[in-house]
Amino acid sequence: MNDKPVKLAFVGLKGINLWHYLPGVRATAKAELVGGVDISQDAQDVFREKSGRPAYGSLNDLLAAQRVEAILIGTPNPIHLANICEAAQAGLHVSVTKPLCNTVRECQEALRVCASHKRILQVSHEYRFRPSIRKAIAIARAGELGALSLVTAHIGSNGGIAGLTATGSWRSKAENVPGGCLNLLGVHMLDVLNAILGRPVRVMANLAKLLTQSEIEDTAAVTVEYKSGNIGVLTSSYASAHSDYLHVFGTEANLVATEKTLHREARREAVPITDMPTVGSAQVVVEQFCDAIRSGKAMDTAGEAGLLAVAMYEAAVLSSRECRGVLLNEALFP
Repeated sequence: MNDKPVKLAFVGLKGINLWHYLPGVRATAKAELVGGVDISQDAQDVFREKSGRPAYGSLNDLLAAQRVEAILIGTPNPIHLANICEAAQAGLHVSVTKPLCNTVRECQEALRVCASHKRILQVSHEYRFRPSIRKAIAIARAGELGALSLVTAHIGSNGGIAGLTATGSWRSKAENVPGGCLNLLGVHMLDVLNAILGRPVRVMANLAKLLTQSEIEDTAAVTVEYKSGNIGVLTSSYASAHSDYLHVFGTEANLVATEKTLHREARREAVPITDMPTVGSAQVVVEQFCDAIRSGKAMDTAGEAGLLAVAMYEAAVLSSRECRGVLLNEALFP
C-alpha cells in the first residue's frame, strides 16, 4: 500500500484554506502541501508568507511547476463547479468547502465529472467533525440516549450584517448564495442533522430578509422529516451575533452541544462531557480525504453528502416560496 503523503495544493488562498486548512494539513503526516493557486497577487503573497510554499496565478501554472495529486478548493461558492471540473479533468482528486456547489444541477454535474475521470470528490463539511459535535454524533448514533425523537440546531455568524453589506462582497448577492443564510451557514447544520438522523425525505421552511440591506435572506427556520420518522429543526440567522448549538433529544437522556462544549442532560441535570476527541476538524477532513485517495477508504462527507445538503436548502427555498412541504425528491429530480 502506498503510504506516502498525498501531495496537496490549495485553490483559493484567502479565507478558510488559509486560516483553517493550512493548520490542518500541517498537523498530519498523511498530506504534504506543495503550493497554492489564486488570481489575487495579494492572496499569493500572504500564502507564501504564511505557508512557506509557492503560489501561482492558475492551476496550469501550478501543475507545470509541481507534482500534485489533489486539491482543496476554498474559492467563492459560484465558481466551485468550474474549479472542480478543471481539477478532475487534470487528473486531480478534489475536496471542496461547503456547499459542494450552489445548486443541485451543479452538484450532480460535479459528481458526474469526477466519476467519469475516476477522481475522488469530497465536500469538507468540517462542522460535523469539530470535537464536541463529533462526540455528540457518536453518542447519538450509539444509542446511549435511548430512542431519538428530535434534533434541533441553530447557527449564526460572526460576520453578521457588516459582512453581508461590505462593498463588493460576493456574499451579498442573491445569485451567488441561493438560499441566503441557509447556503452560507445553515448547510453546516443540515449536514449535522443528516449525520445523526439519516436520510431526509421532506422539508418545510420559512426564509426571510428581515435585518440586512443585502439581497439575501438573512433569517431561516426549517423543519426536516426523516425516513426514520425523526424530526430535525434548524434555525439560522446571518444577522445575529455568532452562536451555535445542537440539542439531541432521546428517551433516556439529551445532549446539548456548542462548537466547543458538550453536556448530557438527564433528570434535570446537565453534566459536562469532557472526554472529547483531540484532533481538530480540519485534520479529520484532510486525513479522510488522503485515506480515500491512498486506500479507497470511505469518507463521511463524500460528494453525495454535499449534494444531499444542497438539495435540502433548495427544497427549503421552494417550501418558503410556495408555503408547503416539499419532498426532497422534488429538488433531486426536478
